[in-house]
Amino acid sequence: MRRLILATLIAGAVCAAAGDVSGNWKVTGSIGQFAVNLVCSFHDAGGKLTGSCKGEDIGEVQLTGEEDGKTVKWSYNVNFQGMPLTVNYAGTLDSATAMKGQISVMGTESGSFAATKQ
Repeated sequence: MRRLILATLIAGAVCAAAGDVSGNWKVTGSIGQFAVNLVCSFHDAGGKLTGSCKGEDIGEVQLTGEEDGKTVKWSYNVNFQGMPLTVNYAGTLDSATAMKGQISVMGTESGSFAATKQ
């Protein structure tokens, strides 16, 4: 019985840590020669993400995405030099407060990022 309780507690802690992305995240990285320096605020409703990302270069943009266990994906639209672009992030949670992954612009892998929960 004690083993069952311990296994249940451990499994619950792992699931909570792996899938809880709600809150503010500091996102840094690069897209080609351009630095990424954002604060993204995620709101998780049953695995569907909404919120916003703020940065000096992009202002504040609305995001949509999803999380599934340790996998987190989100995107937003920006206007870069008069051209509308969709920026996509696909990351993996390393812990409840850290993730890293790839950035793609218009479907082409373009850079990488790391993020820490604030």
